[in-house]
Formats: sequence, C-alpha cells, structure tokens
Amino acid sequence: MRTWAAAVAIALTGVCAVDPVGAQTMLQIRVVPAKPKAGEVATLAGRFGPGAAAPNCNVRVDFGDDTPLQDVLIKDATELPLMLAHVFAQGGDYVVSVQPVPNGKVPACGGGNHSTLIEVQAP
Repeated sequence: MRTWAAAVAIALTGVCAVDPVGAQTMLQIRVVPAKPKAGEVATLAGRFGPGAAAPNCNVRVDFGDDTPLQDVLIKDATELPLMLAHVFAQGGDYVVSVQPVPNGKVPACGGGNHSTLIEVQAP
C-alpha cells in the first residue's frame, strides 16, 4: 500500500494549511472576468490539486455582496474545477471567499480559506 504525505497549500490570503492524507485540496480561486460589470455574469473558478481519487468534500462560498452563503458539495472529479456563476447587482469592491466546511457526513475540502478582492464595474 502506498502512502502519501500531507499536502500543503498556500491560500491567496497567505494562510498555510496542512491537509489530511488523501484529502482533495483547494489551491486557489479567481473571478472571471477579473473586473466584471454589475448585472452581468461573473464566474468564480476554484482550482484543486491532487488528492483523493474520488473527491468528496464541501466548501462554503461568500461573494461578499450580502447574497446568501452558498454551500457547494464536490461529489466527483467531473465537478472540478469548481465553476460558479454569480451576478453582482452593484458596482464596488468585493471580497469573494471560499472556506472549506463539513456538511453532514461530507468532510471539508482541504487547503484552507481562500479569498480574492475584485472590483465590479458600474453598469
């Protein structure tokens, strides 16, 4: 049986985290386009690193604009990379963040918290 060393990921916020052996590891997030326009679709892209052969983990997404937090279950490799569409209603600066959290019997994804500051253009 082959053993794997714990993965180490660096979040965009500069926070380091050590993940359990075999965990699916979130490496980074970004919003595309980098400067979306209010009222138009922006996409949150989350990149994951090597980990469990069959990913099964959960993250909580906060778009920073007072919309409800969104829990996202990643059930298998076909759901990677993580891609979530979102529309910002108003222009301004927003901190978009993704946090690994457990959801029932589903474990939190590894890799620690990730966030990015974006500037949403007025329509």
